[in-house]
Formats: sequence, C-alpha cells, structure tokens
Amino acid sequence: MERGSGDDTYWVDATGAGWLDQPVMLHSDRMSMCDMTPEQCAYISQWGLNWYEADHQYGLTVIAFMLVVIVHFAMGALGDLAMPTAARSTVLYRRFQAAVRFLSYRHFRISAFGWYSPSLGVILTGAVGFTFFMGLMLGKKPYYWPNTAEVSYGDSMPIATRAGWMSIALLPFVLVLGAKENPVTVLTRVAYEKLNVFHRWISWAMYVLALVHTFPFIIDHRHRGVMGEEWAHEIFFWSGVVALGAQSWLMFMSIGPLRNRFYEFFKAFHLIMAALFFVFLFIHCDFRLSSWDYLIAAAVLYAVCITASFLRTYFEYGPVPRKARIEALPHNTVKVSILTTSPWAAGQHIFLRFLSSDVHSFTAHPFTIASLPRDPVALAHQREHSAHKHSHEHAHTTPTGRVQHEMSFYVHPRAGFTGRLATLARNHPERSVRVLLDGPYGGMKDRSLASFDRAVIIAGGAGAGFVLPVLEEVLRKINSGSKGAGRGMVGAEVGVRVVLATKSRAQGEWFRDTILELIGGMVAKGLRVEVHITGDDSGEGKGEGAGKRHSGESSDAHEDVEKAPEKRERDIESREASKNLGAVGMRIGRPDTAAIVREATEGWNGSVGVTVCGPEEMLFDVRNATAEAQRRVGKEGLGEVYLYSECFGW
Repeated sequence: MERGSGDDTYWVDATGAGWLDQPVMLHSDRMSMCDMTPEQCAYISQWGLNWYEADHQYGLTVIAFMLVVIVHFAMGALGDLAMPTAARSTVLYRRFQAAVRFLSYRHFRISAFGWYSPSLGVILTGAVGFTFFMGLMLGKKPYYWPNTAEVSYGDSMPIATRAGWMSIALLPFVLVLGAKENPVTVLTRVAYEKLNVFHRWISWAMYVLALVHTFPFIIDHRHRGVMGEEWAHEIFFWSGVVALGAQSWLMFMSIGPLRNRFYEFFKAFHLIMAALFFVFLFIHCDFRLSSWDYLIAAAVLYAVCITASFLRTYFEYGPVPRKARIEALPHNTVKVSILTTSPWAAGQHIFLRFLSSDVHSFTAHPFTIASLPRDPVALAHQREHSAHKHSHEHAHTTPTGRVQHEMSFYVHPRAGFTGRLATLARNHPERSVRVLLDGPYGGMKDRSLASFDRAVIIAGGAGAGFVLPVLEEVLRKINSGSKGAGRGMVGAEVGVRVVLATKSRAQGEWFRDTILELIGGMVAKGLRVEVHITGDDSGEGKGEGAGKRHSGESSDAHEDVEKAPEKRERDIESREASKNLGAVGMRIGRPDTAAIVREATEGWNGSVGVTVCGPEEMLFDVRNATAEAQRRVGKEGLGEVYLYSECFGW
C-alpha cells in the first residue's frame, strides 16, 4: 500500500522512526488534498481511480462478492433441508437434484499429465470468480498514471492499487477455508476437506493479485532509477518483498507433487511461513486507509475457528491424552486402537497427534476410522444376558458406567511418519502411546447407504479400511429391521455389492476374512463381495494397509490400481460363509468400476447409493459413471443415484 494520488500526504519515511509510521493509528486519514487543476483532480477522483477510496471500491467489492457466493450455497443447503418429504418424491425435484449432482460428480482429466480436475460445478464456480476478478481488476483504465515531467498523478499506479486491495480482501477467506471448524462448513454443510479446493484456488488468486500489485512498482522504480533508494530507505518496499517471499514459499510448496514429496517438511513449516507472511504484511500495510481492518478480521475469524476446534476436542475427549495401542499385523499392516466413549459415523476421519519422540509429536495426522461404535441393539442384548449371569465381562465401561468403543485404524507404513510408527510397533509389540485426538470430521453422517434400495461400495488399496464401517452400518440396519433400510436391501439378489482392488493376494485374503468376521451371524443374503487382485497373485507382493487416509504417504496399491494392464478376469476362489451370506469371491484383474455402477443403476426401479475410496483414476471412473446415471433419474423407474467419494491425499 503506497502513497496516494496527486500529493505526498501519506508517504512518510519510516527510517529512524521504527517499522511503522508515527503516530500509529488504526486508519490513516483519507482526506484528499489535491493541488492540481480542477480537471486533473476530477480525473483522479473518479470511481476506480481514487486512491483514497480504493479500499471501499475494490476491497469491499471483493468481500461482497465472496459473501454472495457463500450465501448462495448456504441458501441451497437450507432449501434442501427444508424441502417437504412429499416434494422430494416428485419427478421435478428428482430431476433437479440429479442435475445438481451431475455438476458435482462430473470430472475431467488430462491423461498425458496425470491431472484430474475438480468437479464440473467447482470449475464453473471458479470460472465465475475468475471472470469477476479479471473484470474488476482490468475493467477500469488507465492501468498506469500518465505522469510527465510537469504533472504527477501519484506513485501508486491504479492497477497496483486495486490489485493490492483485492488481494488483501481475500485473506480472511483463505484462513477460514483452511480451518477444520469454519463458518462456511456450518452454513453450506460442505465438509472442510471438500472446501479445501477453494482454499487453494483463493490462495492462488490472492498470490497472483499480490504479484500484480508488486511488479508495477518495480517497473516504475527501475524506469525512474530509484530502485536502490527505495530499497534502502522505504519500509514499504522490503517488508512487501519479505511478505511476498513467504507467500511464494507457501504457494509453491503446496503444489501437489512437491507437497507429497516433502510432506513432513511442508506441514512443519506451513504455519511458520504463514505467520511470517502475516507479520510482514501487517508492517507493509502500515495502517494505510482500512488495510489493518482486513488483517484484524482475518486474525479474529481464524482464532474463532481454532478456538472452536479446541473446545470441541476438549469437551469431546477431555484434557487428558488417550492411550493408543499400536500392533504390528501381517501383510505390512499396523493397527492402532483407541478406547473412547465418543461417537462417530461411518467414513469419518480423525486427527491423531502421537505424544512420543519415537513417532512424531509436532504435527497431527488424519486417519480414516476403520470401525464403528458398538451396536446399541447388540449391546442391550448383551447387557441383559450378562445381568442374568451377574457378570461384568461383556463390555468396556468407564468408572461412571459409560460404554467405551474401540476406535480402530489400519495403516500401511511407508517412509516418514508411518514408517516410524511401524518401527515402533515391531520393536515394542502392543505398546501403548499417548495420543491427542481431534475430530471426527467428514464421513457419511448425514446419509447412510442403508437408506437406499441398492448399495455399491468400491475401494482401492488402502481404501479397505473405509469399506469396513460403511458395510457394517448397512448390515446392522438391515438386520435390525431399521426403517432407515432401503426396501431393496433385504432379500434382493444383489442388494449390497462390495468391490475391492488390491495388489496383494494376501491383503485380499485379509480383507475377505475380515468381512466374514464382520458379518458374523448377521443375515446378508443380498451381499456380494468381490476382491480383485491387480498385482502378482502368487505372493504377498509388498502389501498395503487398510484405512490410511491423508498421512502424506502413497501406497503401492494406488499406483497399481491405476496402471495395472487390463487382465481377463477369472475367479480364483469363491467362498460361501453360511446360508445367510451371499458370494465372497476373489478374482484376478482390474475391476471395471464404471460398468459396476452402470449395472447397479440401469433398469433398476428404486434408489442407488454409491461410495468409493481409492486413487484418483478409480474415483474418476466412478464419479463420471454416477454423473452419467443422473441422466436416467426420473426415467425408467430410477429414483435417485447418490455418491460419496474419498480420495487419498488432499
């Protein structure tokens, strides 16, 4: 934020007077004292060129635009919640819902670069934002003042001024969208991880605008030959360079390949560089007009988000760390188990901070929960049975009588954090480590697959851990006769279809056996489970774990699911658990996930719920298949096609 137009009233050399102009105020004076001709004063005072009103004309305009977008999606979420049940069953509503879901599910890719786009709806939202920002930044001319030897309209070029205010106005939204607990999630009902794409895009918009703000000054100062003088004497110049340098580090280290390659380094320094950027931006702004208002608003909003997350964790789990049991399992898998009285839903994830120097105590890592809280119905029967025997061996309970549930995670160790976790599990079998919990977040807490007439659950590699609680929830509701279970779930030839693709046959056998153990005595005639071995089926391969969400480590199975050549599918094993269980088969070859979705939706008279967790290519195929299925909703009896997807990596 540099000097004003037409005079030097707000250009105060800070040398020898500290890093801020004196006296320090919240806002600088915006009264213009133009000493040029009336025509020239009128020229620089018009809308879009007036330096003294630029914060209102550009900063507040950006704020208004962002709020309008948020309110638009919040109204959509509210309207969906308030929609009467009778209206939801109409063909008109179903087709409108299908159109919205088509925009949410349709994705694109550039195979040559291995790039997968966000959804079509996100792209269109981004296009609206791009058009708005380009129009606001470039719509008003001139971009540079027509200064001459006789007349100077100011040293802050119009293009630089407006870009600076537009950039700083985005800062509150960047910080809010980067927080796990944030008001945008509350208003729109969109989970924070789904909003992360907007956190990244708005950060890039802010960065590009900061560059547009910076380079006109460099060009002008070099042209006038005052670059060295400005650097030596003006706090504005070098404080802005330091802030831009920190911002550049944040942006380029957040690029996918770099972030994944140096994930631990990225996590450790992300907040440090963000704090450095904020401090020097604060100095750079030097209370010009209302610039500090945006910084204060950003800090307050972010503090509220962090406080909300802290309070939620405190009231959910208390101030005392929990104990996590770490156990090394076959097939290169580590199991982490935590007893807690807190509830969670299928598909949710939680952040774990291990308080041990053997692992990593500086940062928290997110993991998908691979279990469900104990079944209340079964627990009631168990209590009744134990009461007759006067036994207390039936359940884990706290001294106050609250039931404890085992929260389980399956981790496939790689390098870095998960590698250290695996080493700890091997060297100290069944060791307990203190952990801090933050969550749970995301998941399918608003809609269960059991509420649909047909369910399809697809996973690749480490996504097996995501499948287990989702499937268990469906089977519980079917067996309990819950009204929430879809009419086609019970007694159908294929009411629930589970498909897992994994590189290792040993891992596939582990998954099959875990499914059989999960089912136990439950009735599951409509269940069909397929395990596809995409690698060498003669041995274990490298193996992979089940359930690691976003720890920054990749899985060999991910790559293999994406790159394995198409093989002729052949059954290598089929196992019938009991008269209550449908087929559990193992096959060689990559599953055609798009065909699986089409098979579930074509010619079906009812609703279909689909969930997928895996690598990008698998998600791409399933998302686009469910997007295409939206075209058939309201026709041929197909009532609804719903998709919930989880991807490895942010």
